[in-house]
Amino acid sequence: MKSFLGLALALSLFAGCKKSSSASSCSSAVSKGVDKMIAARRQKLDEQGSNLPPELKARMAERSKAMDEVAGPLKQTMTNRCTEDKWSADVLKCYDAASSMEEIRACGHKLPADQQQKLQADVMQVMMKAMGGQPGMGGMPGHPNM
Repeated sequence: MKSFLGLALALSLFAGCKKSSSASSCSSAVSKGVDKMIAARRQKLDEQGSNLPPELKARMAERSKAMDEVAGPLKQTMTNRCTEDKWSADVLKCYDAASSMEEIRACGHKLPADQQQKLQADVMQVMMKAMGGQPGMGGMPGHPNM
């Protein structure tokens, strides 16, 4: 679950659309960044799992499946936020090129604080729904509310 929260936080900083860009420009940049980041996370899980006992490999496979299931809703949420907030061309370009969680975090810091907050709130709703929780209802056991 820690990797899920890390993914949520990284993606909450994810952004990119210029003022004159269309929803398709936002969708393209968001999709590329999310797909590359998830592929990198999946590769890391696969590499870590190669020498693990079967029960740990199974948990890692569950994490990989969970990332796949949340990718679509995250892309849609982020594309909507990009389109509505008219994110800058600089941020769009950054995310189009991003391929890791660290790069996505760096790109997110290019957003104004108010846009970062709106995106984080929207992404957290998607992540909580994916984990079966409800935002504002105490989060996951053992984890503080965001």
